[in-house]
Amino acid sequence: MRFQKIRTKFLVVLLPLFLVSFIAMAGISYYFAGSALDKDADTIARTVGMETAGTIKSEIHSAMLPLKAGSHNAVFLQGDDASVAAALKQIKNDYPDYMLLQYANLNGECIDSEGQHF
Repeated sequence: MRFQKIRTKFLVVLLPLFLVSFIAMAGISYYFAGSALDKDADTIARTVGMETAGTIKSEIHSAMLPLKAGSHNAVFLQGDDASVAAALKQIKNDYPDYMLLQYANLNGECIDSEGQHF
């Protein structure tokens, strides 16, 4: 097949070259964009996970502070069941976020804020 005009010759040579280079550039940019998105998604997931873990840790520590303060009460060391139940009920009244408070002594006996044994 012989082409007589110079425009036709350039078109026959350059058109396939242009198409191949365009497809190659599109594929390369698609690959790099996909890998950048995967890396950013992983970074975002790690950041959200760390922030969530920090929030949960803060909530747990703030919930534990009243219990730590109440545990230094001498009633828990020497008191009878009624005084322990009263102390638990007082902590529960002071901090309404707690649904149930229980105390277990060193013998394994457990009592809740209502005075029930487990």
